[in-house]
Amino acid sequence: MKNKFSFRFESILNLKEKQEDNKKILLGTATKKLKKEEENLMSLKSKKNSIATEWKEKTKEAISIKEVQIQASKMNYIDDVIKQQNKIIISCEEDVTNHRVQLIEATKQSKIFNRLKEKDTDVYKYQLMKNEESLLDQLVSYRSATK
Repeated sequence: MKNKFSFRFESILNLKEKQEDNKKILLGTATKKLKKEEENLMSLKSKKNSIATEWKEKTKEAISIKEVQIQASKMNYIDDVIKQQNKIIISCEEDVTNHRVQLIEATKQSKIFNRLKEKDTDVYKYQLMKNEESLLDQLVSYRSATK
């Protein structure tokens, strides 16, 4: 028996671990994108609040119909942009969820091969110990026989 342990699925284990690392990177990227889009939404909501405040200030004075139309148009536009941003966020959340599921699956695959490697290592150590015991028994038998 050889003295060095060699796992029969080492290349597959390495591949599974690389896939897991790639899934972690993809999840991190998707999470960063989601946070960025959420920040964009907060910025849009802040802009909407400032437009609403501006409108309230202007309505305290006498304003023309044209200015009312402009303010209403601004509010409608910002509402539409916020709706679009909400759709983008929903899409990003779905991406994050999908990447998380893929990472969980990749992690399971890696763990399966790691457990298999541990079991093979234990079997190897047991066989090595048995061989050493056998060698010692033979040595003791030989010494007893030669006396």
